[in-house]
Amino acid sequence: EFENKRTQTRFNQSLTMRLAFVKLFIFLFPLVRLAFVAPVAQHQCGPIDELRPLFYSFSQNNLRELNISASSVMFADWMEIRRIKESNFVDYTLMLLAGINLPDSTNGPSETACFRGCYPKQCERVSTDYGERLRCKDSCFLMLEHS
Repeated sequence: EFENKRTQTRFNQSLTMRLAFVKLFIFLFPLVRLAFVAPVAQHQCGPIDELRPLFYSFSQNNLRELNISASSVMFADWMEIRRIKESNFVDYTLMLLAGINLPDSTNGPSETACFRGCYPKQCERVSTDYGERLRCKDSCFLMLEHS
């Protein structure tokens, strides 16, 4: 009303565009938050030996049914994919935005690390050209699926 449009048609068009942007933001924000912010904002940092059983416990016994232990190579590979690395541009950018301080790896082999905060929920064994791998739907994916 404060823009003093010359015609009612221009006023209606302007109002429609503004409302469309607001409604689009309101609709998409929860999806963007779950898809891009939650995996980094809910990160877990600490000694790898302590985080491995923590991530394993989130799978709701699904990994036990598949005969995969917390110390298995398959689970270790899955955790390595979830690890936040400075060498990955996306990880580095999100790390800066979230204020994550990665453990210093210059002090020898890194026993501590940071992992994305989505936890394994529904896992399955998958055969690939490189051997058998673990594929998990994580908590963020399932929240997106049900939203």
